[in-house]
Amino acid sequence: MLSILNLVVISSVWISFVASCCPLLVGVVYYIPLPPYAPVVAFLCAFFVYSWDKVSGSTEDLLNTPGRAVLATYPIKELALLAYLAAFAVILAADWTKWYCVAVFGAAGWVYTLRIGSRRPKDIPGLKNLIVAGACTVCFAGLAGAGFCLIFFLILINTIIFDIRDVIGDAAAGVRTVPVLIGVSRTVWILAILDLPLIYLDPIAGLIGAGLIFYFRHQRPSLLYDYLVDGWVIISLVLNYLTDLERLI
Repeated sequence: MLSILNLVVISSVWISFVASCCPLLVGVVYYIPLPPYAPVVAFLCAFFVYSWDKVSGSTEDLLNTPGRAVLATYPIKELALLAYLAAFAVILAADWTKWYCVAVFGAAGWVYTLRIGSRRPKDIPGLKNLIVAGACTVCFAGLAGAGFCLIFFLILINTIIFDIRDVIGDAAAGVRTVPVLIGVSRTVWILAILDLPLIYLDPIAGLIGAGLIFYFRHQRPSLLYDYLVDGWVIISLVLNYLTDLERLI
């Protein structure tokens, strides 16, 4: 059973499902009727970009998550491209004005791995987090038509917590993430500051985020990051829905 759960995480199915819940969270928080294609497009876009990144074979990725090596036996890149083409097909058929929600992931993926000389944008401290949070915001919040700040801060905090998890591997590979440069304890304080506007935007998501920041200030088993930090969106979605008395009455 555990091996199946590991494969779900490694294969990007889990993070793609989480991504599909982001526009749903915006819809619940801001009382927006969500078009049925939004979660589907979000899932396909996330599967594309995260699957492609996971088979990139970068030194830091292999150090941080050696389990990804199993993906080399599967046609992951082909599946990722098919998912991205499917996302474009769905969005163009359903609402072509939202084409940028899909295109942004392709552009972000290209910028993320672009090399200028011997450097990549992802090697600049903090820029990787902003690229990921920005692309997710344009896609997920754009599909919903609202909640841009909510998604931005949620994903930004999410990526930095994962940098804390990967701090040892990133340092060994020479990748200068925020925790590598300033240390984990200072990074936790930055996360706490970033969580303040999130508490204002969505108290439930913000308070869950505060708990995650506190819990993951120390190293924890790797799978807990995948299921709790990524699962933060799902937990927030469910609790927002269950505590909305106007919707339930």
